[in-house]
Amino acid sequence: MRAVLSWIAAAFLVALVPYAAAKIAIVVVVAGAYMMFGARHATIHHALAVGATWLVLAVIVEVAASTHIHHAWFALLGTPAHPAIRVVLLVTWVAAPALFARESAVDAAHRPADR
Repeated sequence: MRAVLSWIAAAFLVALVPYAAAKIAIVVVVAGAYMMFGARHATIHHALAVGATWLVLAVIVEVAASTHIHHAWFALLGTPAHPAIRVVLLVTWVAAPALFARESAVDAAHRPADR
């Protein structure tokens, strides 16, 4: 649930900003906040799963918005007219949470259970 709420915050801010560099920064900052406060002991596997979920949600919202307004809407993933920036945004949605993963799967397996 926290991952989805974090994505909603990031998506709302990204949709408001017209500059790709600012969109990337927003996603990275929100991902860092989520990983530090919402998933403190998350592994890289969890972080990549969250990132993949964020990308799927972004695609679903763009398709739904484009269908609803009857023309293309590229606020979350970038316009196809700039494919390099679009690829960077796509990778950012997936990889940003993984930048802040604190534990490997091996470390998590050997950590005593939280009380």
